[in-house]
Amino acid sequence: MKHCLRTIWMYALIGLSMAQWAGQNSSYTFVLLTVSENVETIVWGRFRNSLSSTYSFCTVYAQPRCDDGLNGFKTNITLESGTIKSMFTIQNVTLELHNTTWGNYVTFTDKVAEETRYDLKVYAPPENPVCDNAILINGTIIQINCVTEKVFPAAICKFYLKTNQSATVLLNSGSINYKSDALNSTGYNRTECSYTESVRVLGPGSHVFHVVMYPNIPSNITEDMKRSSQLTVPINIVYPKAVLAPNCNFIDYIKENETRTCTCYDDNPSFLPTQVRWNVDGTSNRTLIFTARRPSSNVFQMFQCTIINSLNWTDTITYQAPVAYPPTLNVSLLNPNLDICDAKEVNILGNCFLTPSFPQPSVQVYINNVLLVGNPQTNSNLYTFNSTVTSSGIVNVTCCANNQAFTVHINTSLFIKGPPEVPTIFKLVKDEVFSSESTRQAIIMCQSRGGYPYSKKVSLTCGSVEAQATNSENVILYVNMTRTPTDVNCTCVVWHESKCVHNKTTETLTLYFLGDSGLDQVNKAAIGVGVSMAIVIVVLIIIMIFIIRRIKRTNGNQQTQLKTNKRQDYNNIRATTPYVNTEMHAYETANTRNPSYSNEELPGTSQHRDKKFEISFKKAEKEDHPYDEVTELK
Repeated sequence: MKHCLRTIWMYALIGLSMAQWAGQNSSYTFVLLTVSENVETIVWGRFRNSLSSTYSFCTVYAQPRCDDGLNGFKTNITLESGTIKSMFTIQNVTLELHNTTWGNYVTFTDKVAEETRYDLKVYAPPENPVCDNAILINGTIIQINCVTEKVFPAAICKFYLKTNQSATVLLNSGSINYKSDALNSTGYNRTECSYTESVRVLGPGSHVFHVVMYPNIPSNITEDMKRSSQLTVPINIVYPKAVLAPNCNFIDYIKENETRTCTCYDDNPSFLPTQVRWNVDGTSNRTLIFTARRPSSNVFQMFQCTIINSLNWTDTITYQAPVAYPPTLNVSLLNPNLDICDAKEVNILGNCFLTPSFPQPSVQVYINNVLLVGNPQTNSNLYTFNSTVTSSGIVNVTCCANNQAFTVHINTSLFIKGPPEVPTIFKLVKDEVFSSESTRQAIIMCQSRGGYPYSKKVSLTCGSVEAQATNSENVILYVNMTRTPTDVNCTCVVWHESKCVHNKTTETLTLYFLGDSGLDQVNKAAIGVGVSMAIVIVVLIIIMIFIIRRIKRTNGNQQTQLKTNKRQDYNNIRATTPYVNTEMHAYETANTRNPSYSNEELPGTSQHRDKKFEISFKKAEKEDHPYDEVTELK
């Protein structure tokens, strides 16, 4: 019986003697099975790092039971049909408490103890793993770095790749480098893993790297992949695409010599860095600054922008800058020597020639600043015009070319000849030159109006007297005449550039004079009028002097008579009034006692009385009271 029991125990112990792995933060249960009915007690023990121990006792009687309340542990025991089953569970396994735990159990049978022992291993999944963005080394090597700060044992990494819409595959190419360090006495590890691969091997496309990190434990444990962490790193590797920015899109044109800008950029964002290269002075700036120049072959100034990445993948775009530039004008007259003779009009024929320009201009022709009606006939850049002119003179011809950007013009002049009128000879009737009482000079004129240009020369001959004028329409000749009528033959000749000029006229003039010349009569009449006006003015002055003197004499007589009347009235008052005589006596006495007064100023003299009386009398007249004058004398 004992032999059989030991055989069963050995079977059970063989299963438990292997090292066991438990994940951190999980629970792990050990199970013991035995068919012995003689087992009385089962003791479960845990030895943590050989430093501390915990025990749980299970007894087998009519009612099997185990101790409860153990911190972090749980045990139980059952008995069914002679089979004892006991479970020992570690709750919330941690690396700090339970790693390298030495566990054993002891069974007591008939007071004989049987014991076995095993090790428990705890693994910790990566905590907060992270992968950085992919980096590019030397423009051709891609590298992905991942790290976990807390794992046990040291982590291993696996890299998977999904390109575009293809399936995810495990990467067997490239290389993976590890770096793992223990974290002091905690038992955890810090693990780094780096994956490197050539960008050319990956090729263009939208790539997503999937990274798995998990603790390096035996592969027969099925939970390892479940407890690993998966990370993703996207990488976009595409060919560059050169695109022009909106500032390059000029609606119509750029004027010649204007400064403009054009920006070129890569429209395919990529993991690979790119550069912009313009074919102008080897500039590598994204924005090209250029001055519009007239192209040599067409209307566009050409620029090339190339986008190149680190793998020398390129894309090129051409920028065509429409440059507006003006034409050069030239005007030529096909019949520059025109002469209007008997015909009433002539036609001006000419050409306007334009060098190439952009945009294509319209052409107008102006004759004396008047637009020629109708568009000129055109043959490529040659414009022909025809205009009718009805008068001689200078004709200005203007060719004008204009478009949305420029307006240019060129001028030329045309001289159209025309004959003057038939010359006429006549005497200036009122204009004579006085020579003597018996001889005077008549003024004879020859005139030839109109025509272009002025006559080169006009000559007038009357008898033996001749006069000439150059570049003029007329000439004047002085001819002697007497009181006796005399016929004089006068001939006028005109020289002019027009081929059809009527250049000669002959007239017979009868010349004489009667009495004074018109000029003498005018002078004498003016003198007579002047003398008459002087006489009238003198008479008026004399009359005015006489009237003024008469008025002054009348005023003097009136004043003398007034004084006489006043003196008589005063004498009458003195003769009839004693009061007045007493006063006057007093005045006379005072005069004798005051010899210092002069004869004219003595108060008692008649002169003094007359003055005072005159003053009183005036006041009496004003107030109409005859006695106030006596009182005033005091």
